[in-house]
Amino acid sequence: MGKTMCWSIEVSAASAGVAWIACAMLLWRRRRRDAWFAGYLFTYTFTQLVDIVLWTYDGRRPLEACPGRRNSFAVRPGGGRDVAPFLVSKYGIPCVVLIQYAAQLSYPSDRWPRVRRGLLVFYGVAAIGMAYSSACTDVVRAAWPEPHDTLRWGGSSFPAPMIVVVAALTGFNFYACVERDEPRVLICVESQAIQDTFNVNVPERNFGNPLSGRRGTTENRGPGVPKKPRETSSI
Repeated sequence: MGKTMCWSIEVSAASAGVAWIACAMLLWRRRRRDAWFAGYLFTYTFTQLVDIVLWTYDGRRPLEACPGRRNSFAVRPGGGRDVAPFLVSKYGIPCVVLIQYAAQLSYPSDRWPRVRRGLLVFYGVAAIGMAYSSACTDVVRAAWPEPHDTLRWGGSSFPAPMIVVVAALTGFNFYACVERDEPRVLICVESQAIQDTFNVNVPERNFGNPLSGRRGTTENRGPGVPKKPRETSSI
């Protein structure tokens, strides 16, 4: 049924479910800033929902790249491909990334409001650029921790320095929002940015999403190539 490796429909659904439970617990606890923590965590379940949609369509018909739709605002993938996964890849994913950055910048404090507004405008423009430069998501072979199929958002890979820049921007977002008397929040943010930096060999995620914890080199599965059977493994 579906994928049996990690980073599958089942794992994405389970991850989203666990996150939603955590959000509910935070809202029930009602401590200081728990509502913001719950909202911020909730935005990252959108990533899992995107994966579920794309894996579902890949199960019906293998996802293939459509490089001819890059550098455009096309609304159809061409070549007889499904329209829905194309729209999710080209326009839905940039919206998800923008929502996540907006959630970061909404951290409840009075620190640097003008800087935050400027960053939000910058990320809005960047999201438009993402939509313009991306195309169909395809499926590639990753090598870590063992060979397996994985989604490559937008059908293209960004170099490692770009992912480092994205990780740095994530850290700076919170530097611009979090008061200096909240060291625990800063430690968590710095840990996330460091983790992203060590994931620089992750070409699957086109946009270097902060939660793109998939590692390994990849090769395109290629159009028309049937899916290879996979061994079941536990997380």
